[in-house]
Amino acid sequence: MVYFIGAGPGDPELLTIKGKRIIDSADLIIYTGSLVNHEILKDAKKNAEIYNSALLNLNEIIDLISDADSMGKMVARVHTGDPSIYGAHREQMRELEKLGISYKVIPGVSSFNAAAASLNIEYTLPDVSQTIIITRMEGKTPVPEKESIESLSIHNASMVIFLSAGMIKELVQRLCVHYPVTTPAAVVYKASWDDEKILKGSLADIVKKANEAGIKKTALIIVGEILNDKFGYSKLYDKNFEHEFRKTSYVNEVKKSEVGFADSTDNKFNINNADNMDLKSDTDEKKQHIHGGNIIEISRDKISDFIDFSANINPFGINKKIKENIIRNIDLIEYYPVHINKRLAEKIALRHGVLKENIIIGNGAEDLIFRIINLFKRDIRILLTAPCFSGYKSAASAYNKNQIIYYYLDNDMNLKSDYIEYLDYNIDMAFITVPNNPTGLLPDKSLLEEIFNKSIKKNILLVVDESFLDFVIKKDGYSFAGRIKEYDKLIVLRSFTKMYAIPGVRLGYALCSSKDIIDAMLKDAPYWQVNTLAMAAGEAALEVDGSEEKIKNYAFKKNIETLNIPKPDAGEKKLKADILQKGDDSYEYRVAEYIEAERHYLAKKLRKFDFKVYDGSANYILFKISKQINLYKELLKYNIIIRKCNDFEGLDDSYYRTAVRLHEDNKNLIAALKKIMDSYN
Repeated sequence: MVYFIGAGPGDPELLTIKGKRIIDSADLIIYTGSLVNHEILKDAKKNAEIYNSALLNLNEIIDLISDADSMGKMVARVHTGDPSIYGAHREQMRELEKLGISYKVIPGVSSFNAAAASLNIEYTLPDVSQTIIITRMEGKTPVPEKESIESLSIHNASMVIFLSAGMIKELVQRLCVHYPVTTPAAVVYKASWDDEKILKGSLADIVKKANEAGIKKTALIIVGEILNDKFGYSKLYDKNFEHEFRKTSYVNEVKKSEVGFADSTDNKFNINNADNMDLKSDTDEKKQHIHGGNIIEISRDKISDFIDFSANINPFGINKKIKENIIRNIDLIEYYPVHINKRLAEKIALRHGVLKENIIIGNGAEDLIFRIINLFKRDIRILLTAPCFSGYKSAASAYNKNQIIYYYLDNDMNLKSDYIEYLDYNIDMAFITVPNNPTGLLPDKSLLEEIFNKSIKKNILLVVDESFLDFVIKKDGYSFAGRIKEYDKLIVLRSFTKMYAIPGVRLGYALCSSKDIIDAMLKDAPYWQVNTLAMAAGEAALEVDGSEEKIKNYAFKKNIETLNIPKPDAGEKKLKADILQKGDDSYEYRVAEYIEAERHYLAKKLRKFDFKVYDGSANYILFKISKQINLYKELLKYNIIIRKCNDFEGLDDSYYRTAVRLHEDNKNLIAALKKIMDSYN
């Protein structure tokens, strides 16, 4: 007799009792050596013949079985998992039938069952999934055309994919033809084995995670909403559900008086369904959209007592010319503002070398972000980096049921070349922040070019947020403002708030060459888009220069000379020389020049506390602390406000961001941090 035995997924204790008994008694054992755990053979008979089928072809396997059967020997043909799934046992059965050899199948635990156990999931959940598709990618062996990944994925059912880990990138791209890219996904490597690995994510990031883990084979890929924790309870054990063995009259009903709620017939909240409801608590809103710069709320009108490091604005404050123009126009607030300020648009256009028709002005850059996302009157897929400005997510969540796909920066907060692959996931809109907020890091110029070209190829609406770019000294080649004519679905965002220290008036603008996009954004805007004083501030801001007395009085060269720029090697000496050179005389350059030096000073001091510091190119620094300290709360004791970063996707309570301010302010921050850290040591 020949027994086809399922050896289970790997854990020897998952071999069935019947299967083990037969293996231990068999005279001939042919096992799938590449996948079956050798431990299941440890109790085999001493004189048993044992062969690894990975080294044999079908004819050789059948010859061995036939010879053994002719001598009346018991044969155990041992397959991994359950023989019925990718076991290739049906063809062996046919050959045995031709020879008149009897056989029997002993089922085993499949690896897809073991994977579910490891993930603590159920493939069939009420209101979520009642269907599971088990399949594989075509490799060296084909699959029926009607069973292609694209054909099966149209159902959006729970799916388990075998034998495809080495082709996961292609697999995900094909799944995303029909599955939302936000669909949960998992990879389980060697389910139930001692060296089992489990990766969880979504179709958006599971490729990256699998590649980083080096998983290329012996793994299952599971896709579907079953991986979420949202599902309804079954009727099986519902106290109000009758079946053959249980009547509702046998169940002790909970008294209304004991619960305090009416039952569901009263159309009120039913306590029995409480676990099934999607209720949100304050803790669920950890990633809520918040801003730095809430000094007015915190200080309670005693602003002068506080130093605000939470808002990334020009530390020199509002420019004299801007303030004078605001005061000059103060009486105009008795009147409605102009619908569209053509004069301001012309000045912006002149600065960037574009047409005034390519400019749209808004109530801050965030107002424009909301309008940009609302360009699509349907659900769309939006690609964001993580971390990034939380306003993008807020805007995306405000309209329709947009899907947000995150590309997670690496441990050093760098945007890597594999970002390009994410643009293949049927992306409608992508946001790139240059430099990144909150890291301050600049992407590689060549990568930005690749993103631009790929967006054109894929017809993706590309939004480049350059709100902090004016603080970067060496910004040549980073701005896309002059390239809007090359692609009509490129939008470049700019802000007056940061460089000109006027966050209170809210003023930003977007550049785009598409008349259709500009018209659509105007249509969605209120008739009066920007207030009179904001427009006055903007007009004056575009006329300021580096000759302002307040800036000159800071004596940049003298201040920079006295700063302790870290690591005085050749590279740092060059940096210092670059800072000290005259450069241009623009207001923006002189401010950026000062911030460049002060940022190096702050970064050096922060590292002395064993903080992980991400020294970028903007007027702020992101850092991570190792101790369990609420720095935000501790610094408030010194009347210093710093930015918590736990609302940024991918960051937790250990991350903080500090603005770069004037030297005396920066010294005060470092002094306060020293006192705090010393108290915890």
